[in-house]
Amino acid sequence: MTRQKKRYWLISNHQAKHRVFDAYYCSLDNFDCSWSDDKLAIKFSLVQNYELFDSSILADTASSIKASRISLDLDTSQRRKRATFVSDTIETVTVTNCDAGFILHNGACVKCPAGYGQSNGVCVPCPIGYYSTEKNIAACTQCSNNFKTLSAGSTQADHCKDPLTLCSVPAAPTNVGLHPPTGALVDSGSMVDVYCAPGYALEEGIADQFSCSGNPISPICYRTCDISTYDADKVKGMYMSYSAFPSNKVMVHDQELDIPCWKGYESQYRLRSDYDVYRCVGNKDAEHTTISITACTKIPPNKLLILGLCLGALIVILVIMVIWCHFRGKAKVARDSREVKCRPIC
Repeated sequence: MTRQKKRYWLISNHQAKHRVFDAYYCSLDNFDCSWSDDKLAIKFSLVQNYELFDSSILADTASSIKASRISLDLDTSQRRKRATFVSDTIETVTVTNCDAGFILHNGACVKCPAGYGQSNGVCVPCPIGYYSTEKNIAACTQCSNNFKTLSAGSTQADHCKDPLTLCSVPAAPTNVGLHPPTGALVDSGSMVDVYCAPGYALEEGIADQFSCSGNPISPICYRTCDISTYDADKVKGMYMSYSAFPSNKVMVHDQELDIPCWKGYESQYRLRSDYDVYRCVGNKDAEHTTISITACTKIPPNKLLILGLCLGALIVILVIMVIWCHFRGKAKVARDSREVKCRPIC
């Protein structure tokens, strides 16, 4: 500031500017200051010149300016001083004016990116059947011959395809997720991935993909049967083979679990051979997905004894019958031989 007959002027300098703005992005215009009623008023305009799409570079932040405590050099006729000014009142106004070829969006001047078009002053994705190849503020271009694009936001003209060669992804049943999602257009014969919600899985033997062609139908996800509580120690205490359990401890709908008992043990609910057979039913309520596995029990000694005696008796009977048949056959042969010798000769 220069003092002459009690009049003051503010002399701006390079240091002061750098504390206020970045000279690469913005320029300082319309700088003015005045002194009235013992108060210094400073006015200036900041103009953003680069990266107009970034609305965070220049913002209406009076509180930030006030908190910055900008320092300025003061130059008087007697000496040079540096002072820090803290304003009582700061007023800011942000006005954004966009050049031709830009639209105002969220306080910034932008062009719509490829795959987007301008509609009522807003950038929106090109709908199915339209595309946009570059940044612009024009509307999206419609495919010729009523061709369709596979999805919204297409960026190339060759994304337009004959609808007869496309397939629409079918509706997803409850607890099923599809990728591409329901309603998406894909090339006929393309594979659609199937995802089940937590606690659900596809039926035993059903693949997690299907081909989209004709009138496709998505597979169904069923409740899973959790058998994670049966660890190695617990199964060992139940006298069962732990290797029969699935590694992930989860059974899917219609899956059967065959659990053999240890040698010398038996199951009370034996359905097939020496196995306990458990089946996961996932297409009903949660109660049916709870599998309770019954421990094998030791075969009582009397059963083993009876079984052994019966087997031994059967063997003895078979041996006696073989011997009896053998001697009976020999006796018959001897009788036949004597009858031949005694027959009179005529």
